Amino acid sequence: DAFKVHPGEQDKDGYGHVGFNCTDPVASCAGLEAKGVVFKKKVDEEPMKGMAFALDPDGYCVEVVKRSANAPFSNEFNFSQTMLRIKDPSKTLPFYERLGLTCVRQKPTSA
Repeated sequence: DAFKVHPGEQDKDGYGHVGFNCTDPVASCAGLEAKGVVFKKKVDEEPMKGMAFALDPDGYCVEVVKRSANAPFSNEFNFSQTMLRIKDPSKTLPFYERLGLTCVRQKPTSA
């Protein structure tokens, strides 16, 4: 089997994680855990208290964070964001912009 998962947490991995918002991360994460979801970081753990990172079946991180009080959603979870680690923003950002996406924030890191 040549397939290999790169969960975005190892050196040189490009993928970061996807994120979902919910009204009450503590209650929502407890419900997910009761259904067998495994967490890399629970909502009450340091660092970054208030957000959790669940692991999908392939080991990819899924962020769960509190949504703003005025968000127009009634379902428990809504898709929030995708975080990507990219090599060259001058090449990669225009690609995703052509797909209709908008870069909301950039955080340069050392190579």
